[in-house]
Amino acid sequence: MEGRCFLTLEDETGLANAFLTPPLYERHRVLLGTSPLVEIDGRLEKREGVIHVCVMHLERLDAEAAMPEGHDYR
Repeated sequence: MEGRCFLTLEDETGLANAFLTPPLYERHRVLLGTSPLVEIDGRLEKREGVIHVCVMHLERLDAEAAMPEGHDYR
């Protein structure tokens, strides 16, 4: 996958890989460099036993609006 930009995604279930093609990366590089939270939409691909998300669309999310209220588990 030469020329791809890889991202590591993380949530409460673990890690996943996503990649952007060079044209998509160029179109969204400022967003990727300045946004604390992004929504990614794409297609799952499995190559050589590794699952990736081929990013088709991404957009900035408002971190404060997207995050649920915290919990005090004491």
